[in-house]
This record gives sequence, structure tokens and C-alpha cells, in this order.
Amino acid sequence: MAVDIGLALGAAARALIKVALSCGAGAAAFRLGLFTVPAMKQMSTLYIKIFLPCLLFANTAVAISPSNAASAGPLIGFCVLYLVAGHLVGYILFRFLREKLPRHFQRTLLPVAGIGNHGDLVLSILLTVGNNPPFRQGDAALGIAFVTLFLVPLNVTLFAFGSAAFQADMKHLINNEEEVLDGEVPQVVIEPPKSDEFDGDELDSLNGRGRSKKRLSIELPATASRRYSASLGLAEPIRPDLDGPYDIPPDALEPPQLDRKPSISVSVSGVSFSSQQRAASPVPLSTRSARPPAWRRLASRIWENPIMQTLMMPPNFALVLGLLVALIPGVKSVLVPVAGSTTVPPLAVIYDTTTFLGNGAMPLSMCLFGAALTTIDPDWRAAPVGVRWAAVWLVFYRLLFLPVAGIALVEGMVTWGWIDVEAKMLRFVLMMQACVPTAQMCLILTQYFHPRGESKEVATVMALQYAVSVVTLTASLTYILAILS
Repeated sequence: MAVDIGLALGAAARALIKVALSCGAGAAAFRLGLFTVPAMKQMSTLYIKIFLPCLLFANTAVAISPSNAASAGPLIGFCVLYLVAGHLVGYILFRFLREKLPRHFQRTLLPVAGIGNHGDLVLSILLTVGNNPPFRQGDAALGIAFVTLFLVPLNVTLFAFGSAAFQADMKHLINNEEEVLDGEVPQVVIEPPKSDEFDGDELDSLNGRGRSKKRLSIELPATASRRYSASLGLAEPIRPDLDGPYDIPPDALEPPQLDRKPSISVSVSGVSFSSQQRAASPVPLSTRSARPPAWRRLASRIWENPIMQTLMMPPNFALVLGLLVALIPGVKSVLVPVAGSTTVPPLAVIYDTTTFLGNGAMPLSMCLFGAALTTIDPDWRAAPVGVRWAAVWLVFYRLLFLPVAGIALVEGMVTWGWIDVEAKMLRFVLMMQACVPTAQMCLILTQYFHPRGESKEVATVMALQYAVSVVTLTASLTYILAILS
């Protein structure tokens, strides 16, 4: 049955318009001041820890079944192929553009190049065209299962290794003492030790060579920064570099020649910290904790390893739970309702709740993506030259080269008999997955790990892709629907 080109164009346009309107809603809300950049960071955290895990669990629990087990091989195989090719391109860009990229946007190129929008965007298109010709009525549900199977290796890669790349770049940003939060200027005070043994003569001797007999205060005029820990918490204040000229003679900062060292105190917002405080109250030997045994130290090192921490992120945990529910006999029947059955499983309320929460994942991610796009500098030349080159090359790879190669490979496997020609929904999913731009999850993870929730470089790279994808996705979807008819 032939598909009219006009109908195919209309279906493609409807799918993309739905995505554009969802992103536009987030952009408009941000511009109207309904939420701020720090709020975007909190919403990204909510998405990663609540909405996305619920979506992954609910979809994975029902996606894997004996009816679609034969399709798991091609889906997982193509997913791994797309991931390897994309990360290889990202590594090449990383090597060639490293000197031209901001230090907090280097390893990030690997997941940005390797992880496409294989979930939200494909599902949005699928729900629009999945029940219309050339597909059969009800094929959209089968397509959702195929997309979920495709996402299994992708989610493991993204949250186990991709998130480590984002975290490494952000940690370098923090460790290099880049300004992440404007704070009050600390007051550094150098004063002699407080002791009843000091009399006036000693203080005169201490403040010799023309020094003031009162304590010396240094007001730093520069804006202070505060260091963030790896857990995104506010840690200790950082004293800015003394770059400007000061009227204080250099010898005024020499330590006094006393048996006891002077105390150095730093006060921020009225709270003082002194170097003498720690020495004045040593920890008694009786209260020191014993060294833990070797096995516990080894287990602690393994647990605190960054790779292990990313493996235990909520999305991966939910994915594993979904796989267990789908694969363990008897568990699925007490949790997941059967379509068309009037019997309600005993624990169906748990599955219904996760499905209900998971339904909010796609709209929230698109709203966050749209809001992030509004933070980009409208002047393209303001972006670092490495970011601009990366954006151009990723448009060429993700939207021009990969769609042609992916569609040709899928049709070649049909010709060779490795994929059934009548498996139209499987063919559609495999080809459509090759035509998508970078996943908005990359932007959300950048906001999640960035101390201030910013994502300007990632948003710049993705903005160009999504602008071009309006044309390339429409053309690809029209061609795919035509060859499936």
C-alpha cells in the first residue's frame, strides 16, 4: 500500500511541531521568570532521580516478553553500533579541538557526539505515526517496546560512563577555582597569639620595625569565590589571588619571631575561623576511632569509585529492577496488569504509580531543553571557536552522515534476509534512531553536575543541531515512511 508523500510530510510536521511547542513552553516560562537557572538545576535533579527512573522501570517491565525476544538482537546490535560510532567521532573531535575548547567542555564531547535523542524524540514521532499506514492499528505499542529495548544498552552507557565524563569536566572546573558563586569578601586578620604571658614590652617587640601595635587587617577588594565539593555542596571559602597593588609593606606580613605562631583568622559573614582553634583542642587518644579492617577499606574504595557511583544512579537502578521484573517468572504477573484482562494484580498500584510519574519525564525534559536554549548568547561568534567547530561537525555527522548510513544498513539487512521485510515497525525504529540529534539528556546531566546549573556550551552545540533537524528529520521521516509502504 503506497503512502502519499503529502501525508508523510504532514505526519513528520505534526511530530516535530509537538516537540517544538513543548520546548517553546519551557523557553517561554523561563523568559517570563516562572523559574530561574538554579531552579532548572533542581528540576534536572528531579528528572534524573524521580521521573526518568519511573519511566525506565515502567517501560522495561513490559517491553521484554517472549513475543519480541527475536527483535532484541537487531535492536541491541544497532544501538551498540550507533554508540561506538558516535563516541569514536566524539573522541576524534576531542583530540583535534582540545586546545580550543573550554576546560569544562572537553570529555563532554564524547557523550554529546555518541548519545542521540533515541528516547523522547523517537517516541514522540512514533506515537504520532505508529497507528497510521503503512503500520497496522496498535503497532505503536509494539514500537514503544522496541524503543525501550533499544534504550537498554544506551542508558547503561550514558549513566555509567557518559555521566562520568560530565562529572570529570565539572570537577576540573571546580578544582581550578573558577568562580562558581559570588560571595562576600573575606577579611583576613593576622594577630599575635592571645596569652596572659604577653606584656606591653613583648607586644612592642613584636610590632617592631615600624609595625602598628594593633592587629593588621587586610581587606581584599577582589570578589571572592567559594569552592564546591564534588557532591555539589558549598565547602570552604577561597581567598582570591592578590593581583592588585597594596600599600602594605612586604615585611609587614612576615611571621613574628616567637615561640608560638600567631593565629590567622578568616571571617566570612560574621563567622570567624582561627588556625589556633584546631591546635587548642586536640582529639584525645582515647576518642580516636580504630582503623577499619582491610576488607572494609577495600569495600569503601570500590563503593566510592566514580564508575561504581554512576552505576548506582537511580536510572540504572530502575533499569535493573525493570529487567528483573520482566525476566523473573511470577514477578511480572503480580505487578504488571495484563492488557484486556479484568483481573487486577495484587501490586498493580506500584506499577500504576511509576507509570503515572514516568509520564511526566518527556514533557519536563523538553521544557528544560527549551529553557536552556534561551541562555545561549545570540551572537554565534561569542562562543569559543572549539565549541563552534564541534557544533558544525556534529551536525554533519549526526544529521547527514549517520542517517544515510543507518537507513542504508537497515535496508541492506532486509535485502540479505537478516531482517524480515514485513517487520515494518522494527525497520522504522532502527532507521529512525539513526536520524536524531544529540539527546537532551546530555544537557540535563550538564545542568545536574554544574555547580550553578549552567549548560551554555552543550546548549550551543545542540541548538544548531535541532535547528537543522527540522529539515533533516522531516526529509528522513518522509523517506522512511515511503520505503516502508
